[in-house]
Amino acid sequence: MPKKPQLKPEKVSPYLPHSLKVIMEGKKTNVAWISTKNIAVIRPDGVGEYKRIRWKYAHLNILLILKPLIDLNEQAEDGLSHLEVIDRDIFNSTMVDDDNSYSKMWYQIVNGYEKMNIYQANKLIDYLYKNHFDVEAIFNHGKGLIEQKLAIDINDINGKLCDGCRVRTPHEHRCHGKNCTCQDLSCRVMQGKITSTEAGKIAREELDK
Repeated sequence: MPKKPQLKPEKVSPYLPHSLKVIMEGKKTNVAWISTKNIAVIRPDGVGEYKRIRWKYAHLNILLILKPLIDLNEQAEDGLSHLEVIDRDIFNSTMVDDDNSYSKMWYQIVNGYEKMNIYQANKLIDYLYKNHFDVEAIFNHGKGLIEQKLAIDINDINGKLCDGCRVRTPHEHRCHGKNCTCQDLSCRVMQGKITSTEAGKIAREELDK
């Protein structure tokens, strides 16, 4: 039976300066710090300062919240997509609507950043980490942390929020009472419909399907 992938500090550390969020016990929270032996996660229930987890058990307790590379097509700033921002700021192209420039740049990202010069490659990877994209999908020929079930696609969380739970802050929400029909696990916990333990079990079962 193949061994399940495990989270490693070198896969997590580049995200730390950019407020990396994780799912623990069915709730969103932040990573406090990491070392070569442990990862410390702020307790979402407020009991204690943080939970320290050995790396060999990390994949059983937390899921990183990341964006798949396909979300590079989503809006980033000033009406531009992430791809267009990358094309403008890293590839120095002012012709973001030019098919040849745009297609070439997308090909480089998807099919191997090693085709770029070192400056472009470093700038690109820094941008992806800063915006919480699944960078491992580039390094590992498409098999990123999301596919390895070490992270959860942010769309799988946000896509389940009802309109009543959405607020202006991106990727966050609040509960608006027991009549809410939102199926987001964090929302259901806040409503008292399920416990944090039950939420964690549901999340893990969904990923194991």
